Amino acid sequence: MTIIKLKKNGGSFSMYSEVLESKASIEHEDLETALRIVKPHEPKIILEVGMWKGFSSEVFIKAFNPDLLITLERNHKHEDGVYFEDQKYHYLWDVDSGSEDTLNKVKNILDGKQVDFLFIDGGHLYSEVRKDILNYMPLVKDGGIIAFHDILYFSDACQVNPHWENLKKEYDYVEINRGNASTGFGIVFKNKRDKIINKLHE
Repeated sequence: MTIIKLKKNGGSFSMYSEVLESKASIEHEDLETALRIVKPHEPKIILEVGMWKGFSSEVFIKAFNPDLLITLERNHKHEDGVYFEDQKYHYLWDVDSGSEDTLNKVKNILDGKQVDFLFIDGGHLYSEVRKDILNYMPLVKDGGIIAFHDILYFSDACQVNPHWENLKKEYDYVEINRGNASTGFGIVFKNKRDKIINKLHE
């Protein structure tokens, strides 16, 4: 199992101007590092759970130029958000990512295609993260990438970490913790089909 942990080093670098200009809530050094890791895989089908105002999806669009992007948000469309008018990009507002209805909408848009890059940053309660993993990780192709935000911070309202710790036991992963205000950004590579899914069903 390949394990890489990237921690704070006081250094600064940037390949993507989109990161410097982005209003995404992800620590910019973490996001920059994640883009460097994901970019060589050339993800063309991207699924994002948790859009907020579209800032992270904006970065993904500019960095990867996907053929298809689907992004989900439980809240309404923010007037001060950033969205792209293109038939390749599907913004689904006011949806429950944990529902069967939303899952079916995603599957209909995919139309049999598999996801290259899945970013889970929606509801942060344990049950919400669990449901998003169960719903959307099976849609990722073998060798695809699944990323999570807030993996190293735990509170009553943020319970991503227990799932991250379980995923680390089953998959090759990269754990990013570079920015001074980092709450952790995690990447796993799907190379053991649905093993973690079966465990979550237990």
